[in-house]
Amino acid sequence: MRAAQADAARSHFLRSQGVATLRVPAKVILEDVNVAVMRIVEVCGLRGLGLGSSAVLLRHPADGPPPHAGEDV
Repeated sequence: MRAAQADAARSHFLRSQGVATLRVPAKVILEDVNVAVMRIVEVCGLRGLGLGSSAVLLRHPADGPPPHAGEDV
């Protein structure tokens, strides 16, 4: 029961931060990964996230392009 309580607490915290989650049981992925992927895409569509759109799901905008090779961060 501790794992279920931890999952519930984590889910509550993520929702409070505006993060949507989707739990996909490992059994579904192991039995047919295509079914799992189709379900994820379906839920994203229902939530208006539209995979493949130009929207980037970041809480904060990126600070610019990544550094060039060899540059310190």
